[in-house]
Amino acid sequence: MEQNIKPENMFGGGYSKRLLGIDILKIIMCFGVIICHFWDADMGKKTHIIFNTLRCNAVHTFILLAFFFTAHTIESRDWNLIGIRIMRLLKPFYIWPIIMFVLYNLSSLILNGRLKFGLRDIGAQYFMGHTEILVVMYFNWIVMVLTIIYALIFYLLSRKTAFIFLIISGIWALSFVYTGKNYAMFSKLPPEMSYPLGRLAELYPTACVGIALSHINFNGVREKISNIGVWTLFYCITGFEIIWMMLISPTLMQYFPAGQFNYGYPYHIALSIWFFIIGFYFNGSSLPVLIRKIISEIGHYTVGVYCVHMIVGLGLQYLIDTNGIYGRRTLRFCTVCFAACLVIVYGISRLPWKWCKEIVK
Repeated sequence: MEQNIKPENMFGGGYSKRLLGIDILKIIMCFGVIICHFWDADMGKKTHIIFNTLRCNAVHTFILLAFFFTAHTIESRDWNLIGIRIMRLLKPFYIWPIIMFVLYNLSSLILNGRLKFGLRDIGAQYFMGHTEILVVMYFNWIVMVLTIIYALIFYLLSRKTAFIFLIISGIWALSFVYTGKNYAMFSKLPPEMSYPLGRLAELYPTACVGIALSHINFNGVREKISNIGVWTLFYCITGFEIIWMMLISPTLMQYFPAGQFNYGYPYHIALSIWFFIIGFYFNGSSLPVLIRKIISEIGHYTVGVYCVHMIVGLGLQYLIDTNGIYGRRTLRFCTVCFAACLVIVYGISRLPWKWCKEIVK
């Protein structure tokens, strides 16, 4: 495994030499999460396919990144290293809900004179990371669960047997999801359980792919192919494939059961692989140094933006509604929301406590 990797943030961004293309990919997909929650597709018909693809593939791409960049940790059989990774995921999982719990209740007391959430709600939030307090924290729960599962597989089995098991279990998970059995089983549970468990099954194969891709020497391929024409052809073909999959995705959906937990279709995995490959190979050497530094710096804070975007977006919506300003649920609104989140999490990172940096980076 040629990457020098360390366990880092929940998107698996631990690598010794920052990859500009991966930072760009994280920023784009983080914006995709925001438009998933705050963009009305009917208001942007010309850009519907592109932005709809981003929002539907964001979590799959983040899962692939998380397990690509932490595969070495998972396969190490070093439980101290694995424990560090789990603790790195636990800190935002426990700290952000408390922050949101306080902020939501303070806002509700000021506006309505009553509490919005109680102890039962915060308890449910910590169960599987999915309540109105912080719905997106189910991602951390899934990454922690899959990290432990995969670590146990590699600990108990030989590497070859472990990979065979991952292939078989990944194929089984695909059939479980794409036949609708996943939705039929978990949709009957309470919302705090149904969505995390349903998405766990949907994302299990994507995480397997991330681990498998970590064993490909991507840097070696880049060193062997230095011909500019070859890379130009590669990007043209890749771009064509992505556009083609975007265009046929509505057709593909009819071949799979309607019962899915939002994004449980096979082309999401394929697209996340394409996005990852493009991001990995894009070095941006032609970009000005200042632009590269800005992109890299923003890439650091995508975790924090992901965590705060719901409350920031809802707050912006409230301001728009109370002041009669047009612009709710537009791409412009999502862009402002992203910028506001970035400012907030950057400010949090400048606070003197170590944990403040650890929950935003």
